[in-house]
Amino acid sequence: NKYKSECGFKFNLKDFPNEFDFELIERFGWYSAKNKGNNLNGVSRDHMFSISEGFKQEIESNIISHPANCELMIHSNNSSKCKKCSISLEDLKNKIENWDKKYKK
Repeated sequence: NKYKSECGFKFNLKDFPNEFDFELIERFGWYSAKNKGNNLNGVSRDHMFSISEGFKQEIESNIISHPANCELMIHSNNSSKCKKCSISLEDLKNKIENWDKKYKK
């Protein structure tokens, strides 16, 4: 649970307006559970390289929580993806390197 918490995204999407599909949010809104607004068809943030796989491979949480590992998608698609990764670790590390150069991190 500690690792999962550490891997959560801690950045504001608005800080990177050219990196995310805000039109998706405009069309579908943010996901919210039945007891918290009931938008089950909304958008959520996806870890392309999953937290579960990061834990299994003992990858540092700052890699998993990096903005380059974030993708916006319809929540039902995110849920059906479950613990699968949609990016390899090597590709993620390349994305992080490029992201950090671009944003001078």
